[in-house]
Amino acid sequence: MNLALLGKQAWRLLTKPTSLLARVFKARYYPSCDFFDAGEGSNPSFVWKGMLEVKSCLREGCRRAVGDGCDTTIGLDPWLPVDDNPYVETDLHPSVRSAPVSSLMNMHGTGWDIECVYDVFNVRDANLILNIPVSVRRPRDEWMWRWDQKGAYSVKSCYKQLTLVDADDRPWTKIWNLHIPPKESALHLFVYCAEVTHPALDVDSLPKFLMACWGVWNSRNDSVWKGVVFDMNVMLHRSMVFLDSWRNANEGTRTNQEQMDRATWTKPAQGRLKLNTDVALRQESNEMGVGWVLRDDNGIFLAAKNVRLPGVYMVKEAESLSIREALSWLKATGMGDVDVETDCQTVFNALRSEPFNSSFGFLIEDIKGLASEIVDVDFYCVKRSANSAAHIVAREAFSVSGCGEWFDSPPSFLVDSLIHDLMS
Repeated sequence: MNLALLGKQAWRLLTKPTSLLARVFKARYYPSCDFFDAGEGSNPSFVWKGMLEVKSCLREGCRRAVGDGCDTTIGLDPWLPVDDNPYVETDLHPSVRSAPVSSLMNMHGTGWDIECVYDVFNVRDANLILNIPVSVRRPRDEWMWRWDQKGAYSVKSCYKQLTLVDADDRPWTKIWNLHIPPKESALHLFVYCAEVTHPALDVDSLPKFLMACWGVWNSRNDSVWKGVVFDMNVMLHRSMVFLDSWRNANEGTRTNQEQMDRATWTKPAQGRLKLNTDVALRQESNEMGVGWVLRDDNGIFLAAKNVRLPGVYMVKEAESLSIREALSWLKATGMGDVDVETDCQTVFNALRSEPFNSSFGFLIEDIKGLASEIVDVDFYCVKRSANSAAHIVAREAFSVSGCGEWFDSPPSFLVDSLIHDLMS
C-alpha cells in the first residue's frame, strides 16, 4: 500500500509538471530526461526510492490521451489505444519517430490526415491511429491511467496491480463474477485447467483474456466456414469492442430510470425539438456511420443526416462522436430548444460528470462546449427501441446510395420507422 501511495506522488510529477514538487524533483533527479528514464542518482531520498520502485507499474498503466497532439511523440510515447503494446511498431525514419503526433493531423488539427497515416504506418498502427477520436477543441495532451474509466490514478487500482490480490481467490468465483457476456463454454474451457487454480492475470486483464478466447473461437469458425483469413489485431479489437458494448448495455447505474423505462419514442414538450442520435460500426472495413433525426413537438420530420467516417472507436466514443457531430450541425442551422436523446447510458452519465482526461473525456467536453453555444439543450437517455430512427439513418451510411442530408421530406428508408414512432 505504501508503494501505491508513493505512486500517487509519482503520478503528480507526470500530470502536474509545473508544480513546485515536480520542479524540485526534476531538478534534483532527472534534469535532462523524463520521469520514466530517471535513475536513482546520488544520495536519493526514501521517497524517491519508493517512486522508482513503483515506476514499472506506472509505466504499464500510463497512456497518452491525444488532444492537440503537440506534446506526444509518435515513436516514443504510449499513445495507441491497445493494451498489449501501445507503442508504434512501424519502422520509422528518425525524423518521423521524434515528431509530434500533431504532424499526423489535418491542417486544422481537428482530425487525422488519413492519407498520411496510411502512407507512413503499417496496417496495424494505421488502423489503431484512426481509431483515436480527435477533439475539435484541441485540448493539451494529458496522461491518463488505463485502469480507471475516467483516466484518473487511484491508489486502489495501483495496489491491485502491484499485488494482484483479489477479494476471493476461488477460481470459479473469479470466472463467473467477471463482467463479460455470458458464455456457457467458459466452464468447459477452464474448469480442468491447472492455470486457473493459480491465475496469473489481474482483475482487469482476465475479462479481456476470456473475450479474446471467445474471439479466437469465432475467428476459427469464420476461417473454417467462411474462408475468412485470420487477423489477430482485427480479432482482438472486435472482441474488446464487443466487451465494451456489452458492459455499456448492462451498466448497473440508472440515473434517469424514467427515461430508460421508455421503450418507444415520444414527442417533446410543446415548443421544443427532439434530436435523436446514433452510430453504426462496420468492423470489416474499419468504418463508422453516424446519423441523427430532428423532429418537432408534433412528431413531424424536420431533418436527418448521416456521415461515414474512418475508424472504429469504442462504443462510448462513437456514440459521443455522433452527438458531437449532430450538435455541430444543429448549431449551424441556428435552431435551439432541443432535447437530445441517446441510447448510451455511459455517455449520458459522462455528460453529467466532471471533466476527465481521456479521448472519451475530450469528446464529452466537446459536446458540453457545443451545447453551451445552442439555446436550451437537454440530454436524455432512452432505450434503443426509442432511438430506432437514428440507428436506421446511421446504418444507411454504408448503403449503396451512400450518405445524405434531408430536410422536410424524409428519405424512403426512414418513413416506416417515423410512422411507427408516431403510432406508438
